Amino acid sequence: MGGISRSKLLQIYNSMVRSIMEYACPVWQITSAENMKKLEAVQRKGLSICLGLPGTSGREAMEVEANIQPIDLRIEEISVRELAKIQSKNIAEPIKQQLEQYLTNNATYEQQDSPFGKAINQSIDMFKATKVDIKLIEPEFTYKAGVDVMLRRSPSYWSRLGSSKNRTAEQTVESKQVVKDLLGDSTDSTVVAFTDGSCQGNPGPCGAGAVVYSGNSQGISLKRPVANRGSILLAELVAILMVLEHCITTIKDQFSELKILSDSQTAVGILTLNWKSSNYIDTITDIKECMGTLLRHGILTTLSWIPGHANIAGNEIADQLAKDAAKEASSLNDQYNVITRSDVRDVQSRCLQNSNGKADGQLVKLEDSFST
Repeated sequence: MGGISRSKLLQIYNSMVRSIMEYACPVWQITSAENMKKLEAVQRKGLSICLGLPGTSGREAMEVEANIQPIDLRIEEISVRELAKIQSKNIAEPIKQQLEQYLTNNATYEQQDSPFGKAINQSIDMFKATKVDIKLIEPEFTYKAGVDVMLRRSPSYWSRLGSSKNRTAEQTVESKQVVKDLLGDSTDSTVVAFTDGSCQGNPGPCGAGAVVYSGNSQGISLKRPVANRGSILLAELVAILMVLEHCITTIKDQFSELKILSDSQTAVGILTLNWKSSNYIDTITDIKECMGTLLRHGILTTLSWIPGHANIAGNEIADQLAKDAAKEASSLNDQYNVITRSDVRDVQSRCLQNSNGKADGQLVKLEDSFST
């Protein structure tokens, strides 16, 4: 068509035609089968133009060729994601109140009863296929006026120490020197903690580990199975929280400074550099509240990044504790899982990816979607 490539034509179709067909679909997805056929006819026509095929070509075959979801499955994906978004909102939001009222008044959900009813049934199908439960989704972040959101630069050493996969001998020596510098001004009243997280699969069973040194102690080992399906970031954050909770409940009156050394730049960046995170808001909030509790008792908490797997004794101990905790996490009940909106988006896409495009829109579980 005028020398325009197939990929460009498909891009135009998705942005100019398909986006209009999908607009507000979580609301109107309970429309009649006749109306759905009209949308499918539009998709057939659009794809035949993009692919340079006769208008009589099979729609399902063209959808496979163009790598575009059937209309009904795409609408299902969008609707479940929208339901997850509503579920994560604060109860003060009117749309969340409407959802809670619907859940209270409807013990069973008829698919054609209402947009809520059909989306809930679709989310139940997703749960059966993937064990991702929208009811366990974490709450949405609520902006608080006056909170400092200015981004700060990461320390220069963050970018020059390599990674555990390619770190040179010279970088390993420098890594150890960085730790010495971070701990150089420590006193007898300083508590030092090394933290780490581990995840078997990411997502998969995850656990947190830490070792805490106070005074002349040999170190107190801490570990916590976090969830049977979580991420490495969640495990890293929980490891930091675990140290803070230990210090508050056990040794709060025995020190004046706490230095936490984590090998997760993401966790440290979120907590100290105001990096944006739309996930694990509850855990992040708990960490900051614990830091505030210690500060009110005159105890300053410093959180710093150190390189992992650089033969730093405390980090190696925390790493092993986290791995042990991750193994234990595989037996945890699903109720301990933290479901994020990203999780819902990913699993819904995976579930529908392997569907055959039939009009019933049933979910098909990928055999290895969540293999760990």
